This record gives sequence, C-alpha cells and structure tokens, in this order.
Amino acid sequence: YPEESPENKIMMSCCHESGLLHITKTEIKSPSFVLDLDMFSTDEREAVYVKEGQGAVLLCDPPPHFPADLFFRWILNEFPEFISLDKRRFVSQTTGNLYISTVRASDSGNYSCFVSSPSIAKSVFSKFIPLVPIAERSLRKYPADIKVKSPDTYTLLGQNVTLECFALGNPIPQIRWRKLDGDLPVHRHNISMAGSLLHLYDIQYEDEGLYECEADNSKGKDRHKVHLYVEGAPEWVEKISSSERDIGGDYIMSCLASGKPKPHVHFLKNGRMYAKNHELHFTDLTFDDSGMYQCIAENRHGTIYANAELRVFASAPSFEWNPVKPKLLGAKNGRVVIDCKPRAAPRPSISWSKGTELLHNSSRIFIWPDGSLELLNITKSDEGKYICFAENDRGRANSSGSLSVTDATKITLAPSNADVSVGKSARMECATSHDPTLDLTFIWSLDTHVIDFDRDREHYEHKMDGQTGTSSSELLISNTQLRHAGRYSCTAQTPVDNVTASAELVVRGPPGPPGGVRVDEVTTNRVRVIWSHGTDNLSPISKYTIQYRDVREQQEWREASTSPVNVEGNAEMATVINLTPWTEYEFRVIATNTLGTGPPSDPSPKITTREASEFLLSSSEETITCYTPTVQSRYYSRMYFFWCRSLWIPCLCHALSKLIMNVFPSTIASSVLNTKKNSVCFTVLYRQEGQPSGMLYTTVKQSIDLPMKKGDYLVEVRAHSEGGDGAVAQVRIAGKTTFTLQILSSLMWYLGVKLPIEPLSGKL
Repeated sequence: YPEESPENKIMMSCCHESGLLHITKTEIKSPSFVLDLDMFSTDEREAVYVKEGQGAVLLCDPPPHFPADLFFRWILNEFPEFISLDKRRFVSQTTGNLYISTVRASDSGNYSCFVSSPSIAKSVFSKFIPLVPIAERSLRKYPADIKVKSPDTYTLLGQNVTLECFALGNPIPQIRWRKLDGDLPVHRHNISMAGSLLHLYDIQYEDEGLYECEADNSKGKDRHKVHLYVEGAPEWVEKISSSERDIGGDYIMSCLASGKPKPHVHFLKNGRMYAKNHELHFTDLTFDDSGMYQCIAENRHGTIYANAELRVFASAPSFEWNPVKPKLLGAKNGRVVIDCKPRAAPRPSISWSKGTELLHNSSRIFIWPDGSLELLNITKSDEGKYICFAENDRGRANSSGSLSVTDATKITLAPSNADVSVGKSARMECATSHDPTLDLTFIWSLDTHVIDFDRDREHYEHKMDGQTGTSSSELLISNTQLRHAGRYSCTAQTPVDNVTASAELVVRGPPGPPGGVRVDEVTTNRVRVIWSHGTDNLSPISKYTIQYRDVREQQEWREASTSPVNVEGNAEMATVINLTPWTEYEFRVIATNTLGTGPPSDPSPKITTREASEFLLSSSEETITCYTPTVQSRYYSRMYFFWCRSLWIPCLCHALSKLIMNVFPSTIASSVLNTKKNSVCFTVLYRQEGQPSGMLYTTVKQSIDLPMKKGDYLVEVRAHSEGGDGAVAQVRIAGKTTFTLQILSSLMWYLGVKLPIEPLSGKL
C-alpha cells in the first residue's frame, strides 16, 4: 500500500495460551484511491489586466490528483519557456498560483500553469492566461501587501517544513522572518527565494511556536504570523524487560513513553488487556503472576510495543551456582567480609557458625541483611572454618570456607614533602613490611589520580626493590612543571589489605599571565595601562613589562617606554610614553619573578592615540635635499610616485582617503588613482608666509624633499585613507635653508597622483 494510505494496512496480533496459537486479524477498510493526475479544464482563461506598478496574481487551479505532492511552474508564451523566479515573481508550491509583486511592461504575455506529479511521473498544463500590463504615465507606489500566507501548520518530530510568504507592492517589498517566542533554529533553517521561503529542517519540539513574516517597502509594512505545532509518535523513555522474581516478593513493572500528544499506555498479559496505566505493582508474588507482558504506548501518530516475561519461582536454598569461597584471607587487625548468596525462593533466613560455635552480632561480628558475614579487628584466633546456613519453607543448605590470618602490611618509610623549581627534579621514597606469602604492589597517585607511568614516562619514573617481607618504591619526577604540584600518595597493596602514605610536592615557577588588561587616559603620545595580578606560582612577582604594537602594521611586539621606568611587582598600572599620535595600538603585560618571565597577558582592547597639534621647528633642526621624482605618462597627464619612511615628527592619521582639492584654483586638481584597499597617502602643501597659494605634493612615502628659496615658509601635512581625512600638522620654517620633511608613520603603500604636464613653480 502507498505510504499516504496507512489506513489500508492490516493490523495483526497473536497470543499463545495453553499450548494453542491464536491469531487475530483486524482489517480496516477505507475508500480506495487511484494514483492519477487529471487534465486541466479545457475552458478558456480570461485575460488579466493590471496597471504597471501594481501587483498581479494568476490562479493555477490544479486538477484533481492523488497523491497530494505536486510541483508547480509557469510557462511564458510557449513550452518549454518557463519563467525564472526572483524577488519580484513567486510561485506558491501550496496553491500553484503565480504572484508578481510589481507588474512591468516586460511581463506582457501568455501564462500557463505547469503541474508535475513526482509520484507518477506525469505533467499537465493549463490553458494560457493573457497578462496585459496597462501603461501608466507615472508609476504609482503601493505599500507591501502579503498575499501568500502559510496557514498554521502541524508537523511531526524530525520532519522538514517550508513556510511561504510573498507580498505585492511597489517598490518590491523586502521580506524577513523571525520567531516571536525564541530564535530561529541554529544550523537547522534556511531562507531562500529572496526571503519568501523559510525552510526548517529536522524539526524538534522546541521549534514549536509563533513565526512572523514581515514585508516592507518605502510605502508601508505588512505582517503575517504562522503558528507551528510540533507533534511526535511515541518513543520509549523506560520500558519493561524480562525478570525472574521470588515467590512472595514485591515487584514493579513500569513503562514510560514520550510523544505528542501524550501517549496512552496500557498493558496486555498473554495477549489480553490487563491494565490501563503505565505501571504494574505486584505484592506477595504468586505463580499466577508469571506470564508474557506487553506494554503498548500509542497516540494518533503511531504505536510502539515492549515485551517482557515475568517468571515467579520457588525453590529450596542451593549453593550450586554461588558457594562460599573455600579459602579466605584476612590481614591482622584488618577487616574481612565473607559472602553468602544462595539461590532460593522464598528468600531464606541466614545464620553463621565458626566450627560448632553459632555466631551472633557483636562489636566485632556483624551479619548483613543480604547474609554476608563481616569480621573486624581480626586476630590469629579468628582463623578457622566458617559455615553459612540458609533455610526457607522448602528446605535448607549450607556452604563453608576456611579463613587464614596474615601479617598486616605497614609503611616503614613514608614519602617526604618536597619543594622544587620548574624544570628541576624531585624524588619520593616509600618502603613497607608485609606478609612474605603475599604479593605486594605499589600504586602512586597525584591528588587521587593514579599515575600512568607509560603515558607520562616523560616526567615520571618508578623503581621498586623487593626482599623477603620488605619492599620499597621510589618515584622520580624529572623536568618538573607547575602541573606536577600536589599531594602524592604511595599505596602498598596486597590481596588482603592496603596502606597509604602521602606527601606534598610544591613546584615554584615563573608567574602566570596578568589578567584584565585595559587602557585609559589616552593622549597624543601616552596612555595608562591597567591590569590585575596573575598567579605568582609561589615566587613573588618582582617586575612587570609592558609591550605594544601598531595594529595596522601587525608588527612584532615591542617593549614600551613607561613611567615609572621600572614597574614594580606590586603595581597594577603604569603609563606608556613616547607613542605616535593618531595610531591604533594594543598592549599586553608580562610578569617576572626570580624564577623567570611568565607568558604574556591577552592583548588589551585596541585604542587610537589622539591627533597631534602643530609646532615650530627652527632652521637648524632640519635640512633639505632635492631629488627628481619618477614620472609616468598616462594619457594627457603624468603620475608621480614617491617613497617615504618615518622618523620623529608626530603622526598625522592612519585613517585616510581624500586629497586636498583645488589648492591652486583652476591650476591643479588632485585625485587618487589605483589606490589599494586600506592604502594610505600624504598630502604636503607648502607656501611662503603671506602667499595665498603654494606647492602641493601627494605621496605615500614618509619623507619628501621640498625646494625652498630665501624666506619664511609654512608646511602643512595631511594623511588620508578610505576612512577619511586626518588632522593637519603644520611646520613653520624661518630663513634660507634646505629641508627634508619626514613624516612619522609606519604604513608604506604605493599611490598614483594625477598632476598637470606643465611643471609647477620650484624644482621637485
């Protein structure tokens, strides 16, 4: 039968009783379905007239079919020209209708609904529907209007679900999905068709809830809510299993099932209804309680079964399968437990004797509820034959074993406490006396974890020396690390007893990384770095070192200049000085003690120092040299390339992009050509004091040669990148001099600048 019609299946059950097999058959009859997809109606479809800018809906109206799974597409003008779907056009796989959010003149044509049935590999298509857009002098705008609305949906656990949402409107609406009572399932959802389809995979119970589709454009919003209900077939949480129980005893048989709706649970015994709940309570079991039990859990989505046999038996006590151990050992002054577990039903009464002496509970002797015998503080006088007697209403039996008392194991040399530095070695010794007739084993552990000498042989080595009645063990720890610190225990173990002695190992080492590094009080060239102490690893911290790096350059970490110069071990803040203005930095802190330097902290959050203000240089502080720039022809212009490196004038800015425009009105207009992403350039303008115009240069380098005649000059430098303009730094130069302007920055890229063919005043 097809999966879509489970009601046509035959339900069968069978039971066995009194040696006869009874089979019951139940057949549920339902209407017959034929797999088919009928043809569309041959009636002509009416034309659809729509103003341009408005939305349109073309109805599919699929013919009768079975099963229900269909796939819809639309033909435009002729087969097989199928329309492509995008954010403006959508085909509902529920109704088959075609939706166009905003009709355009290009949508004019004849449309046919094409329907395919994957189950029977058959396709049919409808009569063509003419779509006639009506031209508008000016397209009007319409608010978002949701036309495709998924109804409230029921689904089963583990299945996949697709929710549809599509809106008409001009401009084309944007569609978004969200879950109102939680988040969309992580890694189990997907949105496609420009937001029109929300796919949910491997549905879980927590996915149940209210989902909202929102469509909006510049004219308005529309919303639609869909409630998703998740149900599931029954699954066992706890089920019955076969068991053998003593006559006269108590027993609980339990079945628990999950599912939605909540499954109904009931029991059958030997194929017949027995109880309509999830638990069976038996008290004072009899032979009549024996049988085959079946637990059934069912809801509208399925039925599950669990089967078990309950056997109630009675017998006289027997030690055939579990006799008392014939030879028993116990250590002097120790404890011994002798088991007595006969097979019997009903449960037998237990008694013990030593030879002919009947034993009773005392300060040294105790008979447990399960029949086991416990002896405390045993001595040589406790040696002998012990007999367990078991008796019930069906008979009695006994079993015996002989107890021998051995010398107790004693620690004669306990391990001593040790204190070492990281990288050094440590040694611990342990010696014992023990009964020479018994095998002895040493077990070393660290903080209750047994040391695996094979796995940890890089650091641990175990040596053992044994003589008659005495043994010793030595634990060697090489290249000690901080993780090796702790409490070491030596356990000497024989088949009858064990003793333990412990010692502490202290490992001192370099400090751990400081924590919580952050930065405040940011100026042009200094910041305050704050941190919290890390672990000192049992050796006081003597000093801290602060490191920094330029984020944009990703340079190596460098040691920072600080105030105070030496940062003491009890400090939790220091000022970093001599930084570059308008530069993005991150900082980290390293602690040091007498045993070494620890690992660095995590980097601080990134900060940018403030921009620098202008300042005055005297003519004796700088010199100028002149070089001819590289010139490349490009159409009607030339490109000049410069290379600069940084020195000490405060940084301008690392977030750069635009150039100063029209410095010489109608004479020069600078623009950036072929800049790389995140590239940085510098614009240099210099002019004589009192003059309205001057010379403009653009470069990516960090120094530039400027020709100057006698007189006073004003030099302005600005940095640029995609992030915007930096601040202007000014330098005033008095008197006749040669001057090399050096720009402090560590960013180096190439930049082309378009300049006029005719040379400007001065020599480059």
